[in-house]
Amino acid sequence: MIVGSVVSGISNHDDWVTRMICGLIHMGSSPAAEVDFNFSSVDYVSQTIAALATLGKECDGVTFNIVNFAGPTPFSAVVRMPLSSFPLLVFLSFLTAITRFKELPRQDSS
Repeated sequence: MIVGSVVSGISNHDDWVTRMICGLIHMGSSPAAEVDFNFSSVDYVSQTIAALATLGKECDGVTFNIVNFAGPTPFSAVVRMPLSSFPLLVFLSFLTAITRFKELPRQDSS
């Protein structure tokens, strides 16, 4: 999964990772999930694509998989910083929290 720049910190504010973290912050909790993500920074991916583009005809018809060789990032590390003070909930408790959150009245932002 391609994520923001490690140089500038700029990322896509409309991708699902950002939306997930914002949603968890609004809810004030996070699922105690054991899931790993394979993130690659946009800097690394763009540099790799540019380098491959210079190879010319040698790469015609060849497929490349651009991956982060540093290894996967655990879900707990993704949410650790923005959610460090929030409780971790087992999955069924988390689903209940989502239902309650959806039922809360919304403030008009206008």
